[in-house]
Amino acid sequence: MFRASQIPLTREIIKEINPVSFNLVWNSGKDKIKRSTLISNYKNGGPRMPDVETFVETQRIMCMKKYLDGYKSTWKVFLDNYISGFGDSFLLKCSCDVKFLPKTLPKFYKECLSEWATYKTRQITTQFDVLNEIIWNNQFICVGGKPMFRNNFFKKGITKLCDVLSDEGELKMSSHRNGRTF
Repeated sequence: MFRASQIPLTREIIKEINPVSFNLVWNSGKDKIKRSTLISNYKNGGPRMPDVETFVETQRIMCMKKYLDGYKSTWKVFLDNYISGFGDSFLLKCSCDVKFLPKTLPKFYKECLSEWATYKTRQITTQFDVLNEIIWNNQFICVGGKPMFRNNFFKKGITKLCDVLSDEGELKMSSHRNGRTF
């Protein structure tokens, strides 16, 4: 399983692996117990059978959590190289779709970033949520059909919609709020 956590595995491959493992349990016959029961903990009546799809998703998310940890590592420098034009680790705070990231980004990291985006997705239901939405790398805020990242604005602390919109929802052309001018 460890080796599988380090190589790219498409959803199609994972969806092929899961049935194979369940077929081993039932000797290629029909399921006699719900699969959700088979992967349940002992206390819930399950034998804790590994669910390959959940395992791989978890490994991808953990990879991104480790990337955000403060320690230095060569693999982090490698990933930084690919996402430097997107604000480095700031990218993981954004509502980003991996299809807008560099084509040269290795497949493994695309899968990790995609799982991370799924993991951190939240519902935006209030005006407060909208105003606190991050502008940069946001798949829903596009210019010319692509999300944007402007390092000069980012360095000035302009990251959210509330940084560029007034309380009335109008674009601020010049602001001294929080000592920032743009």
